[in-house]
Amino acid sequence: MIFIVSTMNEAFEPQLSNISPNNCVVINQGKSSGKYLNYAYAGVIYDDGVGLSRSRNIGLEFCQKQRLRLPWIISDDDVVYLESFKEKLCSNHLQLAKGINVGRIMCPDGSDFKDYKNHHARINSLLEIFSISSVEIIINDSELIRSVRFNEDFGLGSVNAFGGEEALFLRDWRALGGGVFRIAIYLGVHPRESTGAKIHKKGYWSTRKNLFKELSPKLWLFFYLAFKLKKKVDQLSSYRRHFI
Repeated sequence: MIFIVSTMNEAFEPQLSNISPNNCVVINQGKSSGKYLNYAYAGVIYDDGVGLSRSRNIGLEFCQKQRLRLPWIISDDDVVYLESFKEKLCSNHLQLAKGINVGRIMCPDGSDFKDYKNHHARINSLLEIFSISSVEIIINDSELIRSVRFNEDFGLGSVNAFGGEEALFLRDWRALGGGVFRIAIYLGVHPRESTGAKIHKKGYWSTRKNLFKELSPKLWLFFYLAFKLKKKVDQLSSYRRHFI
């Protein structure tokens, strides 16, 4: 079990994430003092580049070359993992499917990070793939992962900074025959992200447009307009809940 952790300016602290250093491959961008080299990490990479997708790809390449034991868990420096999840993984009580398994994340207040289904299921829908966050992804296929990487034109630190790299990654994975499976297991805790706040930021809608063009060149406008309408409806619902 390996956690591929992307961080900046050496912000990651394994004890705060509730994981052991020897289960972590850390990719650090930004300021570097070399402090991670003093600990028994599974791997440490200091990268002079920028971009979250780039960082994740560097981690995947390292794990592949070092033939590190699966599963590989995509992580950030602000995820706190649950002991119950790690115990199930280590004791083989949690039988992961070969492919990508998508777990659950909760918020610090105990609420769900996303709207999750109450059962294990194979994911076949492009719309459902679009809802998956990278920190929910568990990779459990050593062969197929050789051929799939995150699109470095999307994600934090890229020209399309408002995400979408997970959807492209999973789209490519499925195109090569890989399975994607929901598992009803909570992995850890992550601060709630407000998508509603992002839609007013400069560049958000142009990023969404570029993402849908990449995902579906022929039907991108339909998906883009449907997504935009959904965001407007969600925003109105949020306002109503706030004032009622």
